[in-house]
Amino acid sequence: MILRSAFLLLLLTVPALAEDDHDRAHSALAQGAILPLSAILPGLESQYGARLLSVELDEEHDRLVYEFELITPRGQIVDVNVDAATGAVITTEPGHHDEDDD
Repeated sequence: MILRSAFLLLLLTVPALAEDDHDRAHSALAQGAILPLSAILPGLESQYGARLLSVELDEEHDRLVYEFELITPRGQIVDVNVDAATGAVITTEPGHHDEDDD
């Protein structure tokens, strides 16, 4: 019974955490502290020849950072961290490859 109660509490907490992240991003955008994704994403997709899989807003070393996960037409995953205030690429890391024939 305790385990089930703990599990239910966890399920109720997870959406609240996601909502907090959304609120933080919305607030930072409204204050002009970060650029909108629409100002950054098209350039990244063009530069890496890839499309967006996911994006997160995180704080690293006292600055907000967009963490993009992109996928190329060949299935290569590319992780790109971008300064959310300036749009400058901070780091790029190759991820895993989804195809077996390369």
